[in-house]
Amino acid sequence: MAANIDLSDPNVQRLLDPEAARSRLGPATGKELVQVAGDMDHGMSSTVHLNAGKTEVLVLAKNGDVPLMTVDVYAMPGEPLKVHILCPRCKNHLTIPGEKKAIEWAPRDANPAYRGIVALGVPPHMQQMALTGRLSIETFECTWELDAHKKVGSSEFSGGNLCRWRAAIDNNVVKAA
Repeated sequence: MAANIDLSDPNVQRLLDPEAARSRLGPATGKELVQVAGDMDHGMSSTVHLNAGKTEVLVLAKNGDVPLMTVDVYAMPGEPLKVHILCPRCKNHLTIPGEKKAIEWAPRDANPAYRGIVALGVPPHMQQMALTGRLSIETFECTWELDAHKKVGSSEFSGGNLCRWRAAIDNNVVKAA
């Protein structure tokens, strides 16, 4: 239901154009619009860091197009581990939950693939990131569709359009399965 606003109402005119309303209405009526919350020019804002529990770990992918991968490990107190990775085949985001796959994570241990990562010629800030974090994940598979315009398959079990990249991570080394 739409409400009609009477633009000839002096109070509406005062809200739309306070200077013009003063000249038309004469002295102020004693009522004033005051900004209570925030800064009148900029408003209020807050910052939320959604990656506070994330640790980036470098893993070596010896057999593949991408020799180095970054894995985001989310270790929140009281929650199962969760790992985020980009599939090197279809470039889609994978989430590997700790309640469905075995994940071994030791954030303070030395990265077992450190020498191989440095041998790739990575920049110094990435060498620093590669120093710590030992990660192993049991075999997982990418189930993203390769072509969103095609059906997955003629029957519900064929899956001919799925990426199906399979791998495991063993001590920071990706092993295709």
